[in-house]
Amino acid sequence: MAHDGGCLEGVWLTLARQRAQEHPGDAIPVFRHQVEAAVDLAKRDGYELATNLLTEMSGFYERTGGSAEFADYVRGLRAAHRRKRNFIAELDAARLPG
Repeated sequence: MAHDGGCLEGVWLTLARQRAQEHPGDAIPVFRHQVEAAVDLAKRDGYELATNLLTEMSGFYERTGGSAEFADYVRGLRAAHRRKRNFIAELDAARLPG
C-alpha cells in the first residue's frame, strides 16, 4: 500500500520493521534507501543513523541467508564514501564489514 499510495519517510522504516518480522528480505530495500539518505546528509548524526540502520539490517540479511551480500554492500559503501572519515570511523566502531 505504501508503494502505491506513498507515505512519509519516517513511516517507511516503521512499516519495514513490521514487515521484517515475517519477511526480512522485503525490508532490505527500504533500509538501504534510508542508509544512503542518511550518509548523504554528510553529518555525524547522519553517519550514526546510517550505522545503526546497517546494524539492524544485518539481521535481515542473516535471516535471509545473505550475510555475504550484506558484507559486499557495506564494503561498497566504504569504497563509495572513503573520503568521509567520520562515516568510516562509525562503521569501524560498529565492527561492520570492511
